[in-house]
Amino acid sequence: MISLSNADTLKLDAAPAAQDKSLTGVAPDASKQLVVDPDTSLGFPLYLPTPASFKSSSAQDQSKLRLVGLGVRTVSFLRVRVYVAALYIDENKLQERLTRASNDRTLEQNVKELLDDGTAAVIRIVPVRNTDFN
Repeated sequence: MISLSNADTLKLDAAPAAQDKSLTGVAPDASKQLVVDPDTSLGFPLYLPTPASFKSSSAQDQSKLRLVGLGVRTVSFLRVRVYVAALYIDENKLQERLTRASNDRTLEQNVKELLDDGTAAVIRIVPVRNTDFN
């Protein structure tokens, strides 16, 4: 059994609960929700509209691309942040796959299979800093 006194330093790997809530901006309309990358503070929409959704006014015909993951690219031993890449996948196909998938598969395995099957996807790349050296 380990006991801690007030003089001991306690380090936590996870962010405090107050910071966790700021990762996703909650909006009444799901299409306006933002997910913030904690390393760069860049915001990404939870959903991207598809070109077909611009032509159709019916909500049933609109397929949306949903954010399934994002990450920052760093270079060199100095860990200079270059860009953030976000992966969006067709939400209808994603939900269909997750509901029929077996419990032994991870989200990464399901996403890989969706991409291998030709599911619509978008990778959005946002530079972290200005790269114009002029």
